[in-house]
Amino acid sequence: YYAEKPVVFAATTVKIDGKAVSESYDKIEAAARIGSTQFFAALKDAFAYASDGNTIKLMADVAVSEGITNTKKVTLDLNGKTITGTDNATGSFAIITNKGQLTITGNGKITLTATNNRGWNAYSSVISNTVGGKLIVESGTIEHLGGTDMAYAIDNLTNGKGTYAETVINGGTIKSTYRAIRMFLNGIEAQNILTVKGGTVEGANKAIWMQDPSKNANTGNLTVTKGATLNGDVYLTVTAGSTEWPVEVSIAASAVNGEVLTS
Repeated sequence: YYAEKPVVFAATTVKIDGKAVSESYDKIEAAARIGSTQFFAALKDAFAYASDGNTIKLMADVAVSEGITNTKKVTLDLNGKTITGTDNATGSFAIITNKGQLTITGNGKITLTATNNRGWNAYSSVISNTVGGKLIVESGTIEHLGGTDMAYAIDNLTNGKGTYAETVINGGTIKSTYRAIRMFLNGIEAQNILTVKGGTVEGANKAIWMQDPSKNANTGNLTVTKGATLNGDVYLTVTAGSTEWPVEVSIAASAVNGEVLTS
């Protein structure tokens, strides 16, 4: 609900799912809102309607079964609420696929559970940050609760040719039963960037996985500062037969409760 106590809005100022209402409401039931007059029954509708610079604020706990794609510069304020996702897919799935600039705030949670174990055939991620996307996490919990071997809280995917895919962790908790954050360097031209300045990154298998899946020279930049906490190993892997791997890695030893491993 929008308010803790019933309030009446003038009919001309209130919109639900982007359409002006023709009557007043004592109480508005909504999953999310933008500003004080734009209300949305579904979170995906709020993302579709949002303009650059908008903040989407959760108004209630919501369940998501279909993926949401963001292409704009927006902030998602979790507002202490929980987004619960269920992954029933047999291919790759993410609650949110970010191709714009997405900032997460608000001390709530985004969780995902997969029902199908695809093994190594497809990924399951709470948030997939893909080519052209910048993801900034200021607070909140982003957690994959499992159900598949390829379970990531955040998957940072370069995805072929393009510019970059960048994730910045300033705070919050990033957690998975498998690997908390994957840097998938599957783009020859694009830069895959992960910077962890604060917060906690925890993976039961690995905290961070920087993966080069081909013999091509894929570029990447991984920075972990002493303000961060990594509970789990950092794993840097390169495909056998590669002649070069132009990546820059800077990890504060005090941040890692685990090992830095290479293959």
